[in-house]
Amino acid sequence: MDMPTNAQALRIFIGEDDKDGGRPLYEAIVRKAREMHLAGATVLRGALG
Repeated sequence: MDMPTNAQALRIFIGEDDKDGGRPLYEAIVRKAREMHLAGATVLRGALG
C-alpha cells in the first residue's frame, strides 16, 4: 500500500454509552473509517477525571 507523504489525524471524543442503532458508536466510526479506506483507527478508553 502506498502511504501518502502528507497526512492528517482526526480525534473524536465520545461517551462510552453513546450508541448508533443499538451498537456502540465507536464501532460505527471504525467501520466507516474502514469503508473510506483510511490508514487506521485506534479506540482508547479514557479514565474519568
